[in-house]
Parts: sequence; structure tokens; C-alpha cells
Amino acid sequence: MTSIDTLRRPASAGPDAGPVIAVDALDVRYGEFHAVKDLSLRVERGEVYALLGTNGAGKTSALEVIEGHRTASSGTVRVFGEHPSDRRTVRPRMGIMLQESGFSPDLTVSESARLIGALTGRSDTVERVLEVVDLSRRSDTRVSQLSGGEKRRLDFATAVVRATRADRPRRAHDGSGHPVPRRGVGRRRTAA
Repeated sequence: MTSIDTLRRPASAGPDAGPVIAVDALDVRYGEFHAVKDLSLRVERGEVYALLGTNGAGKTSALEVIEGHRTASSGTVRVFGEHPSDRRTVRPRMGIMLQESGFSPDLTVSESARLIGALTGRSDTVERVLEVVDLSRRSDTRVSQLSGGEKRRLDFATAVVRATRADRPRRAHDGSGHPVPRRGVGRRRTAA
């Protein structure tokens, strides 16, 4: 189905020492079409995974199951040791960056980050999240006035706390030739 690249960092010991994501023999079918076949993977604390594949390879379908938005045809998925449909437990700890942002163009950057934080039960401050993605100076700017790269950084800012997924993160660049999320992850790592 896809390639999986991993950048390993030492896992921490403690109550959350188990895998952040554990997928075993995941299958996703749409009628007769087998979108995901027998996918197994583990993401440990501190690891960064990239799920790579051609269009139609099943990446988004697999991630939708991991996020709790789709039911698997078969197999098991655990996120932070829980079933992903346990949204009260899992969602506040999971960051999701979608292909397209859905921010209201009339809200400011800080209002958008605050809203998403409140909806998902995040504990990090808006100021900290915006600083990580270098949007502090744009906090009072309306989303409609942001450049494409700045909008992608805002997308990433709302997923940065406990981030587990960036769907098509290389889609937008901020002009430096590097995808925006890669820089933010580096800053998050050094800041943690």
C-alpha cells in the first residue's frame, strides 16, 4: 500500500510509555474496493512517521480510521491506548492538519487558534502555539488577509499540540522551498 518512513527519538518512560498509535491488520473497504489491506504500524512517543503512497493508495482512509472518523472493515487501531472513537479521551491529545483549512475568513489568527483550542480541549496557550509557527506578529490579522503559507502555518498551529497527523503536509510552502510543517516540528522539538 504505502511506504512508511520513521525518524526515531528515544521513547520516554512513564504512564504514556506505550505506543501513541498502534495499528494491527487494518483493512478498509468501500464495497468491493479494498482501499487499505493489512496495514500494521506502531508509532512510539517521539517518533515522526510519514505515510507515503500514490493517489488512491489508502493513506487518507487509514488516517481517517486512526482519527476516529471512519470505521475499519477489520483490524484494530489504538491511539494513546484507546479506541479512536473514544473522542473524549483521544481527541484532546490528537492534532490533525487537514488538506484544506476551514477557518472563518472573518476571524483573526488568534481567534482561530483559540477557537480550535477550546473545541479540542487543548492546554497550550494561543501565544505559545502561534510563536512555534512564527505567527505571533500576525495574531490580530484576519484569516482572509493571510498568505497561503501563513494559512498553512495556522493549520499547523491548531494541530501542533500533541500533533499526530499532517495530511499532505508538503502541499503548501512558505517561499523557502521547505514545507511549513517541517519547520514547526523542528521548533516544537527544541521547545519541548
